[in-house]
Amino acid sequence: MGKVESLTTNAQMAFSVDGDLLATVLKAVMRAGKSALYIRVDENCVEFKTCGRDFIAVEKISEGVKIFTTGETLINNVGAKILVKAVNERARYTLTASKSTLTITNGDQRELSLSCCAFLPSLSKKDAERFKPFQTEYVMGENVIALAQSELKQSLKSTLYAAATVENSLSRPVFTQVNFKAGEENLTLTAATHFQIAQVTTTAFTLQGDFNCNIDSDVLWFILPLLKNKDVVQITCGGRSEYVNEICIKIDTLTVNARCVKLDFPDTSQVISQLALVKASLNRQELIQAVKFCSPFADEHGAINLRFEKDAVTVNASHKAVVTYKTEDSTARSLKIGGSAVNYVQAEVDGVESGNAVGDFTVTNLLGMLGNLTETNITIELSEQSITVRENNKVAVIAPIKESVHLPVKAVTPSLQDTTTIDITSAFVESVAETVA
Repeated sequence: MGKVESLTTNAQMAFSVDGDLLATVLKAVMRAGKSALYIRVDENCVEFKTCGRDFIAVEKISEGVKIFTTGETLINNVGAKILVKAVNERARYTLTASKSTLTITNGDQRELSLSCCAFLPSLSKKDAERFKPFQTEYVMGENVIALAQSELKQSLKSTLYAAATVENSLSRPVFTQVNFKAGEENLTLTAATHFQIAQVTTTAFTLQGDFNCNIDSDVLWFILPLLKNKDVVQITCGGRSEYVNEICIKIDTLTVNARCVKLDFPDTSQVISQLALVKASLNRQELIQAVKFCSPFADEHGAINLRFEKDAVTVNASHKAVVTYKTEDSTARSLKIGGSAVNYVQAEVDGVESGNAVGDFTVTNLLGMLGNLTETNITIELSEQSITVRENNKVAVIAPIKESVHLPVKAVTPSLQDTTTIDITSAFVESVAETVA
């Protein structure tokens, strides 16, 4: 454990630490992106803090640290990023802070100086506002789940892709959250938007209390790369308000505290349990390649068409556009251009007696669903409102982008009426498709 030692300096905060430890800590906390870095040194440990949107990441180190002078300082985001890149894991560093400068010196006496936002407690009014988030106090709740980091990581990989971002979910903020619901035997994680649902269930967890809360997806994206081994990660849910959940996530020496607005998560059980009218068994990778092949010709909604026939799933797309240009004499002209692509995937299809089952789905949703599965062969279930894939403890659902799935209808052939078709080689299409992999 660190303890205060003497150092011949007039620094108002000083400590030394090995480079490998410092690098690990800085890389973990600075995942918050645009946040400043707050460093506080007391008699027993060194604390590093950064802020994300509605959450704080805290890393404390006590072993392998020599503390010379206690104090605290705040470094802006640019300086913090420079500090991350400057640390050599094989060296030992001494960090000293004066009123306006943080100085980093390694064993070779090489020195780096960074301007501090402010040395605390001598804060200007502007700096006090920047420091305020780091002083937020959280209430520790009594509802706790604990599971292996590797288990949580796999569960998040299978659900987070379906959670919306803040930018595209202003109408339903709950879509930016992932629901954690624990029962006596199962822990279920669910993410949903208007057009897709991802759900995974695990039994490898322990429960204390009653755990049913939503956690913002940006908090979960922050911790996802930090989940590396079978050590336990602990998530606590509590709070002092009926409108806000206070979340505490502990990973090794890192603590992430977050406040998440309490929102009613939509009931997805009826959608997931819809009666399957058509089932298609096929190779997952072949379907992914077919979707990528056709993706450059997705329509204005980013959608392509899936057609389920008796012995195949046909992926097709057609797109037309009007390009306006001016001739040498400044005359405005327009040219109608378009393109189409069709790809067949061999499949065993049950439920299509005559005609075909057809639906339009976005490339993003299709690749998100297929890319987060692991089995080579999958079975796609079609209902009147969606397609569903089940794999062990995972369920993925996506809805058509335009209207309900048609079961069955006449075959649909890509059409480019009244357009000038440009011939594009398959090699070019494949090269373009690689850009959306």
